[in-house]
Amino acid sequence: MKRNLFKQSVAILSLVLVMAFFYTVTSHSSNFENIQGLRTIEDVESAIRDGDLSEYQYLNEFGAIASNYENADMYRQYFDGVWLSHTRLYDEALFEFYSVQEQLEEYNDPYLEMLLLEKIMEINKVNGNLIEYQENGFKLRMLAAGVDDKLYVKALYAIADAHYQTYNDDMARSYLTAIFEESTRISYSLGLSLYHSLYGDIEYSYNNYDDAKYQYQKAYAYSIEADRILGYSYMKDLELRLASIETNDEKYEEAYSRIGRLLKGVEDESDVMKREIYMAYGEAASNLDRYQEAIEYYELALTSNYLINKEYETHSLMPLIYIEIGFAYAALNEFEKAVEYFQLAHNVVNFQESDENLSEQVSSLSAYEVDELQRELAFKQKLRDANEETIVLQRKYLRIGFGLLIALLFSVIILVWLYFARGKVQKKLYVESITDHLTKVFNRGQIIKLLEDNKVKTTSILMMDVDDFKMINDTFGHVVGDKVLVQIAKVIKSNLRGEDYVGRYGGEEFLVILRNTNLEKGLAIAERIREAVASVSWEEDIVTSVSIGMLQCHEAETDELLAEADLLMYRAKSLGKNRVVF
Repeated sequence: MKRNLFKQSVAILSLVLVMAFFYTVTSHSSNFENIQGLRTIEDVESAIRDGDLSEYQYLNEFGAIASNYENADMYRQYFDGVWLSHTRLYDEALFEFYSVQEQLEEYNDPYLEMLLLEKIMEINKVNGNLIEYQENGFKLRMLAAGVDDKLYVKALYAIADAHYQTYNDDMARSYLTAIFEESTRISYSLGLSLYHSLYGDIEYSYNNYDDAKYQYQKAYAYSIEADRILGYSYMKDLELRLASIETNDEKYEEAYSRIGRLLKGVEDESDVMKREIYMAYGEAASNLDRYQEAIEYYELALTSNYLINKEYETHSLMPLIYIEIGFAYAALNEFEKAVEYFQLAHNVVNFQESDENLSEQVSSLSAYEVDELQRELAFKQKLRDANEETIVLQRKYLRIGFGLLIALLFSVIILVWLYFARGKVQKKLYVESITDHLTKVFNRGQIIKLLEDNKVKTTSILMMDVDDFKMINDTFGHVVGDKVLVQIAKVIKSNLRGEDYVGRYGGEEFLVILRNTNLEKGLAIAERIREAVASVSWEEDIVTSVSIGMLQCHEAETDELLAEADLLMYRAKSLGKNRVVF
């Protein structure tokens, strides 16, 4: 059975990437730089990553640096927090960092404040606290803008990554564009590598494997340039992503060889990276029917997974690993062993979270998250029912034979598998539910909802209609007409900012929401879109244009605002088309 474990592990791999990213330290103008007779912060943190400093040496090195300042205890607390974070004692590290933040209210040091946000964002990511992760990204962006270009890029990355993790891919792409532009401007290889890597993750999540592979290869090329900063773990992370593409393309030998090379020196890696490499190698071996070898490496992955849960309480992949081992044993016709591991997977899923804990969380969650948890509760009830049925059948085991029990347990495994796959499926369904299937912009329902959510005086809206579209359809056919709509939607999106929205309002009508935009800025954007549409060249003998009605939001119902914008758009048509009326 050819399965792809990498789809389950992209979030874990991105965690490793972010840890490598946030442990980079660049040269800055601050109290910490180039102290006479001492190593710089960059040197010390690089030595920590490479394992060249013991805890004693580290603390003494940073303690000596801290003692040069009037507020030595505050700086020493920061250094202690960095060490605790490096050793994965994240709660203790946060305690030190928050204490330093409180002291900074009295002792002003903007650069130390930025460093703290950088470290706290790393821990937010590890702990899965995406709300604080993004909020701290916004704070760091404000502090670093015009002060420290590389920290500014790091802030943009955190914001983009948080958007991606919460399924807001359009916003993630807009921030990725900013990362690319800024990293290109300052020749920042690390920023460019992370840009391509996250872009590859987005393409991968939509099954655009060729595009994802291209992005990962670009990320790998830039990571070679930034190797001294990134460290070897990041390179391995990108290798795993490329191997996942090869697995998807059924190039199993290539994936097996690529991952096999990653096993060299794996003992020096973090437990997270060990687990991902062992799981990937187990899958690669299984895809080549080398089941005994697969079992060996899945068992090693279990060991690493245990250490991960013990050390910093991340989410467990144990049920998934048990399932893979069970399938490998089943392929070897060792059915008793297979049943044992399937049952272990079943038990772990039931044990991981109590219904009481889930119920307590429901009151503080959004409606979407409540639906998620309710589905999870229903799923767990199904598992309980299946478990009860398993017990009944086990009592009849000698009479009804082994085959029926295997069939039942496989049904349980299917449920477990769906449990882990549901996130990606739900993301795809959610994206489809808010997207126009032809133009790939927001559909009518979603763009109206976004208008209701952003109906403030600083929001402007554009209602635009493709001029003479019926004639295009009648003359060239609906296939060409669809192509025109798709291209115009792309033109509109390419002329908007990251915070703006566009949706298909009707047949050839588009609605654009311009946030934080006054009348003057809105008119400039509208004119830019109008000119861009008019300048599109077509293979067919077609000339395209749009008529646009623009207004600034005011106190009125949503339907009234839309009707007013519609009237302005029709006025533009009556005045000769291809113009903006406000």
